[in-house]
Amino acid sequence: MTATTRLDHDLLADILRKQHEVIVRVLYTVRMPDQFCVNGPIHFAMAARAVADTARKLESLRDVRAVVADSVQRGWCRVAELARELDEGPSRGSARFRRVLAEVAAGVRSVAEAELRDLVKGSGLPTERAQVVSAIRAALEASHASGQPVQALPAAG
Repeated sequence: MTATTRLDHDLLADILRKQHEVIVRVLYTVRMPDQFCVNGPIHFAMAARAVADTARKLESLRDVRAVVADSVQRGWCRVAELARELDEGPSRGSARFRRVLAEVAAGVRSVAEAELRDLVKGSGLPTERAQVVSAIRAALEASHASGQPVQALPAAG
């Protein structure tokens, strides 16, 4: 492996945190990113690449949902950038990433929303009705803002 193939240092400081400890994972690659950031001697991938690499390594669907949805919600990367990384990157470990990216592309922006969407899909409720989806989204946003769990969905109108 040459020095050039080792430039992709996947720093996840802003994406994964565990009890105030920064988690950093260094990944070596032969697929050099088109763009990367430099901080002194350290070269690291742009957010979409870091998110894609992280999503492929995570074993929990909930964790993949958290990383992917949060990165899009915070504006660190766009769905199209993640889709390009999914298409151009390795297929190993990409099943959960592919599933979550489809959810996020459909408008899901949080783990709770994705899990609730799964429950609604499995319940036979009419998910195609925009009112139902809007009511669920509003309840989730209110719950997130207040820190309180969803008690009841507002009546669709």
